[in-house]
Amino acid sequence: MRLLKPYLKPDPKSGTNGFTFVEVMIIISLIGVLTAVGTPVINSNVKKAMRAEADAALASIKIQLDVYCTDNRISTDQFQADYIVGAPWNDLESGELTGKYFTDSSYTYSGHAEGKRFKIYCSTAPLMKQDRTLDQDGILRNE
Repeated sequence: MRLLKPYLKPDPKSGTNGFTFVEVMIIISLIGVLTAVGTPVINSNVKKAMRAEADAALASIKIQLDVYCTDNRISTDQFQADYIVGAPWNDLESGELTGKYFTDSSYTYSGHAEGKRFKIYCSTAPLMKQDRTLDQDGILRNE
């Protein structure tokens, strides 16, 4: 108990009420280690959030396209549209596809794309290295 006495009751005459240099350096080192460990986890979660936002919008667009084709008894081969918002085959209005990471203009449609009847694109540059796509089979890919 005699060893702890100076720490329990600081002596006002001595002027040593603060932290030592070594204690401050240890705290700074711990903060640095925690930051180094936490940064990759946060970056990974941000990329997952971007993919989730793109995937949700792509799925919504595909549903709109499928409903239009079913209601009008046509195939997606019968029309070509480069834009999504305001296209005659959907009810999407300006701003509906805009999220935290992507805007309406990030999404485009292409008929007869690479051996597929159609492909819906989410241009992810400069946020991600590869664009997200959704084809008529409902397969999401990075391209």
